[in-house]
This record gives sequence, structure tokens and C-alpha cells, in this order.
Amino acid sequence: MNEIKSRKTIVFERQSSSTKKYIEIITLVKQMILKGEISPGDRLPTEAQLTEQLGISRTPVREALKILESMGVIVIKRGEGMFLQRPLSGSEFNPLIFDLLMMSNETERLIEFRQYFEHMVIEMAVANRTPPDCEKLRIYIEEQEKQIESADKISWIELDIGFHLMILELTRNPFMIDIGKTVYELYRNIKPQAIASEDRKNTIATHNLYLELICRPKPQLFEQLRSKIRANYAALKFS
Repeated sequence: MNEIKSRKTIVFERQSSSTKKYIEIITLVKQMILKGEISPGDRLPTEAQLTEQLGISRTPVREALKILESMGVIVIKRGEGMFLQRPLSGSEFNPLIFDLLMMSNETERLIEFRQYFEHMVIEMAVANRTPPDCEKLRIYIEEQEKQIESADKISWIELDIGFHLMILELTRNPFMIDIGKTVYELYRNIKPQAIASEDRKNTIATHNLYLELICRPKPQLFEQLRSKIRANYAALKFS
């Protein structure tokens, strides 16, 4: 990618609505892009500046930036700042992904969608994975097992999501990967509420079943995994 240079000073106006704050920020960025107020190469305000300009805490700002980065809307360059990464129009700002963001407060629907989405991911991963991929998954699970007692809640969530992101990459399908990354980013926001009710050993067992199914597929394993996923989600309790 060509060197990105800031062309103007970007200022975000304070917002006031009942929408979740991180969604509000993403919506604002989309509107500014469509209006031409932000152009490719423009440097965005820093996290601290955004917090001050929008009049909100850093937590939703960080959540919004993570999602925008995962969607490829912005690029964060260490030591340089955040930039709008590429030209975006109404059609290029993936409407399906944006709709997922807008519905992220529908927790039960998000969980339901992820269950069925993961079935598609697994089937595509089975079709496209290679032997080295299987070894990488195995090593990842071993590392996760080593941290089963020591990892704090947030670190454990990252380990769990990291595993699913690896499987997502095995699909070799850009559509699946783009949508999947957004789904997992949204899931990251609800996971902390559920972690206390989830058995870490059960998570490892589920991941081993993923490995077995992807690398040594057998028809009966699909139903085992479906039952395991349903049981895992049924155990989630939200405050």
C-alpha cells in the first residue's frame, strides 16, 4: 500500500442517541465517508482525541475502532496514527456487515446466527484445509490448554476467538472471512458477560472436536459438534 498522508484535520461532533455508543461511532464514520467529509488517506483523530470530541469514555471508542479495522475501513499504523484505508462508497461499505453491526444488541439472534454460520465455516474449512493447517490448529489448542488456569477472562476470550479466526482463514473465502470477522468482533462484546458460566475444559473439548472434524472428517462428528455447540450456547447466561 502506498504511503498514507493526512490531508486535513478531522473533527468528530458529539452525538446524542439511545444507540449503543460504539455503533453510534461506526454510524458517524459511515456518514462522514458518504458525505465526503473523510477521504482515503485522511488521518483520524487519536483515541484520546475521539474520546474528548465525542464526549464519551474510551471503551466504546476502542470497540468501534477494532470493528472498523477488522472491516478494512481504517488502518492503524503504530507510531503514525489511524487512517482511512481505501476508497469507500455506499456499495463498498458492505451493507450486510453494517446491518450485523446495527443488530448487535439482539444478543440471542446473534448467538443463533453464529451457530448456523459456524456450520458453514466448518464445511468450507474441511474442503480447503491442508495438512500444515491441521498442525497449526493442534499447536494452538495445546497452547490454550497450557493457559487454562492462568489466563484471565479477557485473555481466555481472545484465545477462544483466535481459534475460530484460524478456522475462518481455512475457508479461503473472502466473503466468509469478512463476515466472520465482524461476527466474532460483535461476539467479543457479549462474551465477558457469559464467561463465568462457561467451563474452560468444555471449550477445549469443543475445540478438539473442531480439530478432529476438520482434519479427519466423519459424518457422525458433524452431529456431535452441532450438539456440543448448542449445549455451549444454551449454557450462556446474560446479565
